Amino acid sequence: MTGPALAPPGPTGTGIDGGRTWSLRREWSRVSALAFFVLVLVATTSIVGVRGVVGEVQRTARALRDQSVAIADLRSDIVAHEQVAHKLLSGELVDRVAFLKAQREIEQQFAGAAPVFSSDPALGASLRAARRSWQRGLTEYHLWGAGAVAMRGNHGAENPVFGASSDRTVATLDDIAGRSLVAMDKGLARGASLERWLTAGVAMLLALALLTAARIRRRVQTDFVRPIERLHAGVLHLHAGEYGYPIAVSRRDELGELAEAFNTMSVALHDSHLDLSRRAAHDSLTGLANRESLIARLDASLASRAGHGAVRDSLLLLDVDDFKDVNDSLGHEGGDTLLVHLAARLTGAVRPGDLVSRLGGDEFAIAISGGGGASDTAATVERIMAAIREPFAIGGARVALGVSIGVAPIGPELKDAAEILRNADFAMYMAKGAGKNRYQLFDTSMREHMVGRAARTLDLRSPVDEQQLRFDLRVASVRDHAVAT
Repeated sequence: MTGPALAPPGPTGTGIDGGRTWSLRREWSRVSALAFFVLVLVATTSIVGVRGVVGEVQRTARALRDQSVAIADLRSDIVAHEQVAHKLLSGELVDRVAFLKAQREIEQQFAGAAPVFSSDPALGASLRAARRSWQRGLTEYHLWGAGAVAMRGNHGAENPVFGASSDRTVATLDDIAGRSLVAMDKGLARGASLERWLTAGVAMLLALALLTAARIRRRVQTDFVRPIERLHAGVLHLHAGEYGYPIAVSRRDELGELAEAFNTMSVALHDSHLDLSRRAAHDSLTGLANRESLIARLDASLASRAGHGAVRDSLLLLDVDDFKDVNDSLGHEGGDTLLVHLAARLTGAVRPGDLVSRLGGDEFAIAISGGGGASDTAATVERIMAAIREPFAIGGARVALGVSIGVAPIGPELKDAAEILRNADFAMYMAKGAGKNRYQLFDTSMREHMVGRAARTLDLRSPVDEQQLRFDLRVASVRDHAVAT
């Protein structure tokens, strides 16, 4: 991600809110002049700081203890999940919804444990390896996600091999737990040693006070002001929307930790931005493109067709026939599962350059690009109908579906994507009216019929609203009565 070049902050630079009126560089120049007078006070207060350092070490030990707790919880849940998996392989009756829920919870535990091990890259890598091993074992024996739902029959012969795979995952977790405990013990030992050495070191500060005072001014520039400037530049980049801007980490003190935390936050914001962008263009249930992505595709197709006489692009609008019956029989969760399977079949039935999207509910759309015109579109529709003709296996039930498809060619005479969608929608309802489970091609006569009907509706609406039609009927009634008498 690129953005405008940022000049380094000067002595009178302004922050994000434009309200900064003092310079950190000038401030520390004054502090260095006072350092000779306060070094004795600093040495005294440093003794008090020893306990603060020890407290920090103890907090580190608590963090390492948290690692052990996280590993123990993961190990326990994986073992419990493995026992249920053995029953599922043996063909025993198992609550598969609960089984999949346990899988998701273990995935969340792995994700939640990752930040706990962020301070130790080796342990973090082992944790990721344990997660991959666990997921690979379940996937290999069709126990992962939808595979567990679709599994049928007795596969008890695979239990020993699957158990060995799961044991390897547990062994990895046990190894992480052992290494975490060793690190915790070393940290506690270093904390006790650090307390003794710091106490002795503070006594030496008084002798070194005069020597260090002369160096403060020079070191403040290199060890404090420049890192702050880098952090300041990073904040400006972040404020400008450049979420992936990294800060160089050249130190391992508090400022270095702050820079690392900033980089972590920047990466998280960048990933979140990409995820939100993806969600804005895709359907949350099926992962297909959504209405906005389809409209963008249609607009691009119209732009490419402008000035060309040949019509090579088309839009298919699909609506599942009697989908309410599916929800009534399988429930909304089963209906959602059916829509996911239907989306997969639609994707498999089209070419790589075609766009499959879900508009909402049980309504899908497919933008077909290029190809051989009407004949190629018809072939695509036939592939779709053939793909859907095979019944769907949903929760042990076989569900047969029918779809009504409206086909709207994208010609240069069309004005916008909304008009294409209206044409395809009208053709789809014509297909439903003709008996469902079929497709209908939109043509000019359909458009003329649709426009004429809309015009007649508008012509009638105005006199009805103004009560003119009611007045004319009364006049006609009086006239008819006069003729009769």
